[in-house]
Amino acid sequence: MSFFLAKLQKNIFLLSVVAGVFLGAALAYALYIILSAMLMPSPEAAMNKLRQQSPQQVIKPPPTLPFEEYEALVSGNLFRDTPVVKGEEGIELAEIKQFTLMGVLAGSPEFANAAIQLEGESEPNEYYLNEEVGGSKIVRIFADGIEIQRGDARLRVLIGETTGDAQSRQQAQNNPVEADPNAQKIAVQRSKIKEAANNQALMMQKNSFAPILRDNKIVGLRMTKVEPQGNLLYDMGARVGDIIKRINGRPLENQ
Repeated sequence: MSFFLAKLQKNIFLLSVVAGVFLGAALAYALYIILSAMLMPSPEAAMNKLRQQSPQQVIKPPPTLPFEEYEALVSGNLFRDTPVVKGEEGIELAEIKQFTLMGVLAGSPEFANAAIQLEGESEPNEYYLNEEVGGSKIVRIFADGIEIQRGDARLRVLIGETTGDAQSRQQAQNNPVEADPNAQKIAVQRSKIKEAANNQALMMQKNSFAPILRDNKIVGLRMTKVEPQGNLLYDMGARVGDIIKRINGRPLENQ
């Protein structure tokens, strides 16, 4: 033990120098940290200084166009694919296009739609309730047609009809042809009419029709087969060779 104490006393000077150097380095590092914290700017100040040194380019909005140029865009072909015609007192009205009803998918309003071919288009498109088609709005979809609205007027279009045919049919219904006083009247039980309406396939089996054309338009249907047994049309007086031109005052324009 005395040997180690003697060694320590002999080297006390060197130990004091090492301890002083270490303590001085520690104090210098602590002083550097304190001064850096006091003199270093905050992150916000540094960002502001950086922005001042390299300012960003200010993007200016394009100059405002005069109203007349915007009006030309709205009334031009950019937003309309149909010609524009002048109405009364110079009011511009979109041209109403005629169309043909190719088929319907009736049912829930969520998926009910109509296959419509607009005049001038090569393929039909699907349209749903409350959609616009050819200047008309679809307001109802039935099993055999649709109902459209043009302004305050409504028109029912049947499958296979054009809107022009539907207008002619509606006019014929509103102005029915006067009955022929010499026409033969036949009474048919209502139950037979309901039975035939509920079984149209049987009606087509017992009867055959051939269209009569005039200027490429159907003007009537010629009876080519009329079976006598259990046939409503036979009970109503139809025979082979007869021509059906109207039903309930409505002209036959398609099969």
